[in-house]
Amino acid sequence: MRHSVSEKTFIISSVLIVFLAYFFTTSESVLTVHDDILTYAEVRHGDLLKTVTDYAENGRINHIPMTVLLWIPYYFNSVTAVRILSAMAVAFDMCGLFFLVKNNSTKNTACLVCLLFISFACISNQHSLFTAYTFAHQFPIGVILFSLDLFIKYLKIGKKSYRIKSAVLFFVACFMYESVTVFLLMFIGLSLYFSKGKIFRERFVILIKDLFFHGTLLFVYLIIYCAWRYFHPSYYDGTRFYFGNILLSLTALVKFSVGTFPMLPAVAMILKKYITFSEFLKSISVWNFTAPVISGMAFYRVFPKIKISVNTSEAVVFCLAGMLFPNVLISLTEKYTDWALQNAYSYVPSFYSYFFMIMLAVVVLIKIFRNPTKRVMIILSLAVSAITLVCSFSNTAWNTYFNKNLEKYKAFEEAVSSDFFDDVTDGTVIYIPDFSGIHNDMELTAYYAEVFIGADVTFTNEKSQIDFSKPVVAMYYDSGKKKIFIEKINSQGGNSNTFNN
Repeated sequence: MRHSVSEKTFIISSVLIVFLAYFFTTSESVLTVHDDILTYAEVRHGDLLKTVTDYAENGRINHIPMTVLLWIPYYFNSVTAVRILSAMAVAFDMCGLFFLVKNNSTKNTACLVCLLFISFACISNQHSLFTAYTFAHQFPIGVILFSLDLFIKYLKIGKKSYRIKSAVLFFVACFMYESVTVFLLMFIGLSLYFSKGKIFRERFVILIKDLFFHGTLLFVYLIIYCAWRYFHPSYYDGTRFYFGNILLSLTALVKFSVGTFPMLPAVAMILKKYITFSEFLKSISVWNFTAPVISGMAFYRVFPKIKISVNTSEAVVFCLAGMLFPNVLISLTEKYTDWALQNAYSYVPSFYSYFFMIMLAVVVLIKIFRNPTKRVMIILSLAVSAITLVCSFSNTAWNTYFNKNLEKYKAFEEAVSSDFFDDVTDGTVIYIPDFSGIHNDMELTAYYAEVFIGADVTFTNEKSQIDFSKPVVAMYYDSGKKKIFIEKINSQGGNSNTFNN
């Protein structure tokens, strides 16, 4: 279907405005997981070579390129830089989503899928790739989407170069993150789908031909990966298989595959009460209402015109497979099945599932509402606006929560880099009673402080564990002033030489 210039402008502008609204409402959501904070500390230390070597020696060879990518956003030591680079990575993934949908339906459909993708995008503290692992784990899904698009093009027109490019991209994605290797099953399914109607022997021969390069490169990857793991066993329990409880693995698979379902983070925010209602109200901006209005209007205008060129039932199977595949490997490890038991509802590959979840939602809507009436369109558009509004409010709440932690981290850095610590001697104990350390990790706290403190010091938030035969310094965080106050203390709790940072 051809677009008028005004309609093209409207659709593209809608996606861009909602995209901007999303990133403005999550502008300070950085250092949201332990690994990102550790990476930031490593950047400040300049420990890239040491980090890469440690990963390699402990079996995680794929983390060599990933570590380099993870370092890039934090090199600039700027929250703005991190969010811009994250936006670029997500935009890349959305481009992969756009072309995959467009080349198998219409531009209208692709634009609507991208619009709903960013309208319903939700951040949380569940290793959400919208805010975590910036510029690294965010990329593989985009690479896979481009790979799938090229492979389908090859299956449709038989151009060999598409098959080779698709295989190379698949190899790159696998090397970046092990979980995407399972997408080989999707390539197999697509090959069988496009060769349907032929006898079994012919279909098998066609399958071998279609996936020769994919299989060869994946085999090369597995040889490198397994050989490296053989000589350098991995200490990381998240990469070791566990088949002790298949039912639990299936539960984890389903749980992580739907973990990015829109509004789930809002439920978590309300139940856990991470911020107060008054803090939330203070954080509301015009962007929270811009996205819902634009999304609803665009949906009302575009949805009646969209269509897909494949059978909707088959498209549902494709999308469901795309949701499940990224989480297969992690659901077969003891670490992540335990996480599922501990109420974790989302993890890194859940972000990958989200792309197919949005495609599935659009396919189901097309299947149910083939010729929607005006009344149905009003109801659907209002529903889109309502979901977008809840997601926007949820993102604002999480952004406020993450910013509170970020303010503590900034105050901590300002304190440990102050003149007060120039005279601190080896053996000094630093007591931080109202600050449980950077991401509740005292070891990480001490490691980060080493960037600024030349002496060998110990951090603790347990006063009973303090050895007062050594110099003791207390650090108190004032949330109102967003400052840390420092003072030397003795066994009676008295102080001497208070330092107002």
